This record gives sequence, structure tokens and C-alpha cells, in this order.
Amino acid sequence: MKQAVLLFTLSIISFTKAQTIGQNYKRLTNLAELSITEARYYDALREYNKAFEIANFSVDLYNAAACAAKLNDTKMVYSYSRKLAEKGVGEKFFRKKIFSPYKDDPAFIKIMKLAEQSKQKNMKVNGTYNKQIQEFVTLDSTYNRLRLTKYRELGHTPDTLENLFRTNTQNIMAFIKVNGIYSEKKMGARISNDTIIRYMSKGDIVLLHYLEMGRDRQLINEIKALFISNLSNGTITHYNVSQIMEMTDAVFGDTGMWLFKISLCKLYRKKEIEQLAEINQTRRKCFLENITDLEKKLIFKYGTRNNFDFRYNITPSPVYDKEFFYSAFEEVVALHDCN
Repeated sequence: MKQAVLLFTLSIISFTKAQTIGQNYKRLTNLAELSITEARYYDALREYNKAFEIANFSVDLYNAAACAAKLNDTKMVYSYSRKLAEKGVGEKFFRKKIFSPYKDDPAFIKIMKLAEQSKQKNMKVNGTYNKQIQEFVTLDSTYNRLRLTKYRELGHTPDTLENLFRTNTQNIMAFIKVNGIYSEKKMGARISNDTIIRYMSKGDIVLLHYLEMGRDRQLINEIKALFISNLSNGTITHYNVSQIMEMTDAVFGDTGMWLFKISLCKLYRKKEIEQLAEINQTRRKCFLENITDLEKKLIFKYGTRNNFDFRYNITPSPVYDKEFFYSAFEEVVALHDCN
């Protein structure tokens, strides 16, 4: 247990005392996204280009291409698109609206063909990896179904079931230590419905379930250290794990997503935030932007109609106690799309 705690602590120390790859990448892409919210596309591309000297991920390459398209810079659109193609997004990915002016250009058609070739190549690598972890995924699915059905009324996971969860999670962690975490760098881009970039993998869901209900603190700290260290070295980006962090606040700390609510086609923010400094400190440790920057991006994502891919999500929820809600929260922006 001490070893796992030490590993997690060292990961945090290395993040706070040195400019790691992950820290620099997040800082630069955060500046790029903030520039996008203000339609400063030249500034956004400047920050993206600095970030891409360190690493690159498909969502950011796509947003950079969208900036270049806004500026009618065909050369740069093709440059970012080629990098997307090399990640294996597939030919159909380029049916997105921002690419429509280029779809009949022979040079762009060549890029789309490269995208499909890379996708087919990645499918073989993904298939091998997924086949190797399928046993862990299947067992986890079985155990989780029991947890949510047969033992739901207990309010906790029985010792026998928790032991099964723990053993299965330990086994997939051992596999990851040997074979590496599932990442875009290792496997290429994961695409669903032809145009949606995915980051959470089947293996991540196994780890998420243990973070949600596990009681072995050593194993929990090993999982946290796995994510933090891979964020730090640039193997994965916050897109991979921000949802896991938000779904397991008690594990990673308070990331403050509860400060924002969507209800009745409007985005709301809590009026008073007494623990803002603590929340922002937790977000820094988890490679997330501060609450002020997050709010700007949420307003842009939900309040404007745009072609950018901002990975910041608030799940709409009903308001039960309206008197409390309207006294504690204030409207930030009306949603551009209520569907």
C-alpha cells in the first residue's frame, strides 16, 4: 500500500514542480480553446502549433483544422487533416461540415484515402489488444450487472463480489503494466458513428468500476497513479480520463463539475463558490483547466452553434427544489440546441 501511495504522490509532485509534457500540452491547448471562444483563430493556431511540437491528439488536430478553415487557409487545413488521417480517423470522418469545400480536390481525396488505410491498419492493432483484455471486460460486466441488480438494495458491494472485482482489476492492471495503457498514441484514433472521436476504452471502464466501488486503497492508488503518470508523460490526454474523474469525485477530489447545471434549456452556475481555490487546486493536479476557463468553454459549447469539438459535458438534470435552485444558481446562457 505504501508503494502505491508513494507512486501517486510522486506523480503529483513531478506535476507540480516540473513542466511535464502533459502539463505543457494542456496549458497550450487550453489557451487555444480560449482563443476559439473569442474567435481569435490565428492565436488559437499559434498555441496549437506549439502544443503539436510536444504531442498531438485527434480532437485538438480537428479543432486546429477547423480554425484553419475559418481563416480559409487551405494549406493548413490539409496539414492538420493529414495528421488526422495518419491517426486513422477513416475516410468518412472527413464528411464533417468543415471539410466540405475540399472534398473534390484530388489532394484532399488522397488524404481521405490515407485516413482509411490507417484506420484499417489500426483496426488490426486494436483487435489484438481488445482480444487480450476481453476476459477482464467480460468478467467486469458480469460482476457489475450483479452489483446493480441482485445486490442493488444492499447499498454496498458484498465482500465476495468485491473480491472478484478486485482480482479482475488487479489482473487487468498487471496486463496494462506489461502492454501499456490503451492510448491514441499506441492504437490510433477510436472513431464511432464515422465522425465521433472516442477516448474511453473498454479497459478504462473496468478501472472506473473499481474506483466507484472498490475498497482496496492500494489498488485504487495504483489506478490513480496509472492515469496521472500517463497524463504527465503525454501518453494520454485529459479527454481520456476527465469523465472518470468526474464520476469518481470522492477518489480524485472535487473537480467542481457540480457547480454547473443544465435544466430547462439553460446553463446555470452556482452563485457562491466558497471552496474555489481548493477545487482549482484539484483540477490542476488532474490536468484540468481552472473553473473560470471551464465556464468560458461551457458557454461557448452550449450557447453557440459551432463546428468545434469541445470535450466538456454537463448532463441535463431536472430541478426538484426550485426555491433552493434559483436561490443558489444563476443563469449563464441559454442553450442553442434544446434537443
